[in-house]
Amino acid sequence: MAGTQIVEMRHPDVTSNGQTTLEAYNAVWRHKGWVLVTAAAAAASQVLGRAIEKVEELNKDELRTVLDVRGVSTTGTKTELLAALEVNTGGNSPAVVGVVDDDGDEEQGSERFDPSAHTVTEVNEYLALADATERQRVLDLESTGSNLKGFTERGN
Repeated sequence: MAGTQIVEMRHPDVTSNGQTTLEAYNAVWRHKGWVLVTAAAAAASQVLGRAIEKVEELNKDELRTVLDVRGVSTTGTKTELLAALEVNTGGNSPAVVGVVDDDGDEEQGSERFDPSAHTVTEVNEYLALADATERQRVLDLESTGSNLKGFTERGN
């Protein structure tokens, strides 16, 4: 994969997940209490519609649901279902949500924080921990997009 991978991360005190490069995560965010979201947890979160911290906490029915949606039909013990999910998703490797090419332009298919999909509180939490470039990108989106009432009026 050409370019720099964008990975998903989470923090126990922040409602929404963040995104950064793996290099920036290791240099900055890891030391501030953020942890990488695994590929398996990201896949389960997407299917189940809620944040999944560890796939090991899912029950067998939830594991089967995630695997079924991903096109993997399997039965067996919870250990076997977890192994199938790991093989299908990349398991404990970081969840890669996009790629930035060498010029800094986001490549097709990359997902980034969308403030219009979050509450004012979630946007503020995200911005409090975002770097200057990401903060400006989100503020620019807010000023031209959904303009969450109370957010842009305060001059954040």
